[in-house]
Amino acid sequence: MYNNTTAHTLRDVALLYGFDFDPSAVNQKMNEVTLGQARLQGLAIDEHHMRVSPNGAAVVVISQADLQHLGIAADQYQAAVGSAGRLNEIRAWAMCTEQPEGNYRVSLRSKGAVINDIARAHNGGGHPLASGAKAADQAEIDQIFNELDALLAATPQAPSESE
Repeated sequence: MYNNTTAHTLRDVALLYGFDFDPSAVNQKMNEVTLGQARLQGLAIDEHHMRVSPNGAAVVVISQADLQHLGIAADQYQAAVGSAGRLNEIRAWAMCTEQPEGNYRVSLRSKGAVINDIARAHNGGGHPLASGAKAADQAEIDQIFNELDALLAATPQAPSESE
């Protein structure tokens, strides 16, 4: 599923298949979400929570009130981070989740453009296509969105991204 999967990884997976376990059950369990998490995934892509630029940048803002309304625990909201990435029009996105203190935890993801420099500029870090950062307020969220949009404007869209 990821571009850093190697032949070594697949050989190791082949070895795992020699053990007595049900890989389908493992996969099903890994993809299972609660009803609240599923509703959060829907909320993350609705027009009131997600803003999208013509370049394919998106930002999703989830408030503490949203989490409380859906009964989402602090460790469960990550189930919605990938939701925007399932959309063909989106090339890179930030999911900003309000913390109890009022600041935001920002999960940055990309389908190709390297986004970890943006994360580092906002008290975070991570991998080229999956990083985390922090935003003090809505103004910093807007800044992150504008930086993502500028990055995508300067990054040619790969042919596979538009298919």
